[in-house]
Amino acid sequence: MLQDLLTSAPVIVCSLNTMMLLLNWRRQPNSAVGWLTVWSVATMLLYACHFLYFQHATEFLPVSDSLYTVCNLVVYPLYLIYISEQTDLQPLSSKPLLVGGVWVLGLLGGVIIFTLYAVMDESETHEFINTFLYNNRSDGLEGTAWLQYVAHRTCQTIFAVEVVVVAMIGYRKIKRYNATLEQLCADTDDKSLRPIGIILQLLVVTGVLSFAVNYIGRQHFADSLWLAVPALVFSVLLFSITWVGLNYHTTLRDISNSKVTTGTTVEENKPASQNDQRAMKNQLEQLMMQERIFLRQDLRLDDVALMLGTNRTYLLATLRNEMGMTFKEYINRQRIAYAEELMRRVPNISKIEVASQSGYGTPSSFYRNMKAYGHSDV
Repeated sequence: MLQDLLTSAPVIVCSLNTMMLLLNWRRQPNSAVGWLTVWSVATMLLYACHFLYFQHATEFLPVSDSLYTVCNLVVYPLYLIYISEQTDLQPLSSKPLLVGGVWVLGLLGGVIIFTLYAVMDESETHEFINTFLYNNRSDGLEGTAWLQYVAHRTCQTIFAVEVVVVAMIGYRKIKRYNATLEQLCADTDDKSLRPIGIILQLLVVTGVLSFAVNYIGRQHFADSLWLAVPALVFSVLLFSITWVGLNYHTTLRDISNSKVTTGTTVEENKPASQNDQRAMKNQLEQLMMQERIFLRQDLRLDDVALMLGTNRTYLLATLRNEMGMTFKEYINRQRIAYAEELMRRVPNISKIEVASQSGYGTPSSFYRNMKAYGHSDV
């Protein structure tokens, strides 16, 4: 009974995740959540195949093992497509050949393994399942059974390569997105993809562990309470991915209305001259002093550029070259200076009120920026 509960836990979590994502997507269609839903369905099927394996449902293994291979080969590329939906102006989903290649690779692996099962006779299938799938050995395998072993090892190796590639590309995309976010927005707490970066790290660790377990042999967990460890870890991770996905789905297209081409960023455009930048610095400081626009919540670079009658490229160049700051740092330094002055003028004011009057949506954001840029103890 306990064994059944442990093996079914990730399947149950994935099913609930998929339902939540579908309901969210139905209420508010979002391409990023849509791809996360596709990923969730793939993981649900993958862990359903895991369940059949640990239940020793050998009569279903030719089909479930083939389906497991398909899902195993597509889950990490699908998660990268989901990340790209948030971090790229032209996401990977806009490239049909690439998306098609992901599905073709997974289906090809599954079809090859299913075809080999189909041509194996009953004794060969029984020998392969017991020798390799449940004992992780290849000695004694011959003919089609040996080809099946080679196909499985090849798919496992492809999976390992995918984990590395997704990690490298995903980290770069998230890092670039967060850097751009700090240039364009003063308030980044609800827009930053750092939680997804952490999830990606955990997914990579999980992928490495999965690769190691497959090479060591899943059968070592089949009849052991040690199965509780990966079952609980995977269940928590799967729920965390969905929770983060539902709460952090701002995309680069949401925060940027710039008509730049893929692969370029606002920093790479030609900056203003040095004299223009100095003049703009004076205009910016005057705007901050007279109108205190830094007190507006969710202030964006484009808003300030519009007030100054310029564009984001020139304003970014001014902030970088004349002040040595990102837009986020500049605005939050202004806010914290105002907050400190407010606390000096009104000693008994509550910190929550200080945060609100200083342009912060939450006290936690105020405390974090006070620690980074302030001179007062709060």
